[in-house]
Amino acid sequence: MNKLAITSFPSSVYTLASIAVAMLCGCTSVDGNAPVKLTTATQSAIVAPVGYSKESRFDSAGMVIEWECAGHSFFTSCNAPGVKSSFGTDYVAGTAEEFREKIGYDAAVPGECFFSPGVGICRRIDSKEYSLNVAYPVVKRFPWKVVRHSDASVTFSQKSPAWNGYAYHYTKTATLEDKPVPRLVMRYSLENTGSKELVTLHYAHNFICIDQMPVSSDYVVDYGFDTSFKRPGLSDNIKNRRLTIDKKVGTWGDLVIGAVDANDNWFKVTYLPSKTALLIRCDFVPESAFQWFNNRAVTPESFLRIRLRPGEKQEWEISYIPEFLENSSI
Repeated sequence: MNKLAITSFPSSVYTLASIAVAMLCGCTSVDGNAPVKLTTATQSAIVAPVGYSKESRFDSAGMVIEWECAGHSFFTSCNAPGVKSSFGTDYVAGTAEEFREKIGYDAAVPGECFFSPGVGICRRIDSKEYSLNVAYPVVKRFPWKVVRHSDASVTFSQKSPAWNGYAYHYTKTATLEDKPVPRLVMRYSLENTGSKELVTLHYAHNFICIDQMPVSSDYVVDYGFDTSFKRPGLSDNIKNRRLTIDKKVGTWGDLVIGAVDANDNWFKVTYLPSKTALLIRCDFVPESAFQWFNNRAVTPESFLRIRLRPGEKQEWEISYIPEFLENSSI
């Protein structure tokens, strides 16, 4: 369930509280310009440093770009190392979070600026609708604060300055948990610290590749809800809530979803030859969903609508749970 809370404490209270919590829990501020390695007895992960993504689209830091569990790897990059697509906006990997709807873009005229949460202030370049495939100039990048809680957990937080009535405090925490089952948990929060309503759309791109095996019909995606593709001719590949990847057809596009309960907001990507799977569970009711793939990754995506009045805060999480199905008849 989405969690909303109204807060009205002065910033000095937050500062003192943060210091007190850090002293009690043993939290440590770390260099955000270096990758952060997380470890447990069964898992390891690499969290991207500040500036990992240099464009206007994705969060510039804090995405989990590598993750291994029980000897299996689950994440990859969108493109081969050092190679960008013709878009130039997608040199990212792993969880790859993005606020799809940029704040203030529609109200800006060409040459004026808009907010890209997780990045900073960007400039609108023309009168066209916002496009995720355009690298808009980043005028000012907002800093990140990085705090390590333990060997297995780190938080990246970004506070924006006030701009045209908009301001926010965005945090995301990556945690490796071994009990009750091994999993990676991404916990997010967005607080509206400005004077205007904050409306946006958040998702994780989820560049999944199991044990670095190339994408082919050996991969299937199971959905927790009834769905089909909006594009004609693609839905034949989904049977009994299971999509078989067909590179000849091109199985990507917006998914048709009805009233999906948060308990059913999950995807499972399975590599059939090894019967190794990754279950992705989201704890929110999705507004929409999307399925994409290329030669390197299968990427199911669930979108969360965020609408915050001044002072409101929303929290949500996404869990990544490996499944090893050697004895299954999948």
